[in-house]
Amino acid sequence: MLVAPGRIMVVPGKFAFSSLVAWQAAFTRRHSEIRGLNSIDADESLNRVRISVSSESYGADAERVAAQAGVPPDAVVIEVGPANQLTADNLRRSYLPTGGGLQIQNANEALCSLGFNVTKADGTTGFLTASHCTNGPIGDGWILDPIHQSLNSGGNFLGDVQTNPPWNSTLPGCEGMYRCTGADAEFVAYTTSSSSAKRVAYTAYRGENSNGGSISITGWWNNVAPPIVRGVGESVDKMGRTTGWTRGNVASTCDHFQTVINGQTYMVQCAIKVTNARGGKGDSGSPIFVPPADGQMGQSLYPIGIMFGGTNDYTDPYGDTYCTGALGPCIIWYSTWQRIEEHFGFTVNPSL
Repeated sequence: MLVAPGRIMVVPGKFAFSSLVAWQAAFTRRHSEIRGLNSIDADESLNRVRISVSSESYGADAERVAAQAGVPPDAVVIEVGPANQLTADNLRRSYLPTGGGLQIQNANEALCSLGFNVTKADGTTGFLTASHCTNGPIGDGWILDPIHQSLNSGGNFLGDVQTNPPWNSTLPGCEGMYRCTGADAEFVAYTTSSSSAKRVAYTAYRGENSNGGSISITGWWNNVAPPIVRGVGESVDKMGRTTGWTRGNVASTCDHFQTVINGQTYMVQCAIKVTNARGGKGDSGSPIFVPPADGQMGQSLYPIGIMFGGTNDYTDPYGDTYCTGALGPCIIWYSTWQRIEEHFGFTVNPSL
């Protein structure tokens, strides 16, 4: 690189730059072990590896990784700064008022997706997301968990989990299950009603046949209608923070979804199984809906339910886990509106 005369400055350095680059790579390989990670830089001016995190408490994660990776402690500088945001309009940014499909985060910094903004019969405004998106043990009925959008920082607090019935269903077929429920859903009450808008994000393109969709927001569906039901063979759409806008077809209308976590079996009864629709970790809580016909933004969008589960086969370099279809068609599952209201014991209105 050509440098103008008089602009070259020589400074002492303890570490070879090639070592800094190698240590930067070591941190990058273990990025998922550092909470709130903003950046990893082989900083030539500091002659150190500079790690930026969103909270002072996360510095211990970086120090632990450095020790385990054999990086000298004095070769690392840890700084604290605001959480990074992508500059383009997308599902992972903060928005007020909110809408379906946006990224949310609980007190333990687990990521999920906002389902539908709704209103209870008593006028309480809130939103739906998956029950297992709470900070507490799955199925234990954990409430009062604060939820943020998009991240658990920077004054993005929306409200607390108000309704999250325990998974103690005695429905036929639940016998022997550690946790069993009719719907994987919870209601989060807004602290400020103006934070809510009855809308769903609209992104640049839709993914079909197990392909991922766009997360770049190009508009909003604002005409949310009352919920409907879809049958076998009919298409449904999903909007989530990880895999964006995707579409598949209903394959089963009462699939008893099971998963094993730490040796315990969990069941969500009569879930709707959708094939050829990509989903991923972080898409839990996503709105399931039938959108207006292409190009008809002013027409009605019909809510159907809330996504809670899916098949995964890949983790990308950024830590997002999702289905690619490499091992067979991608599958997602959702709880219907009727099952959600039965689970809550009250109605929730998603329409204007």
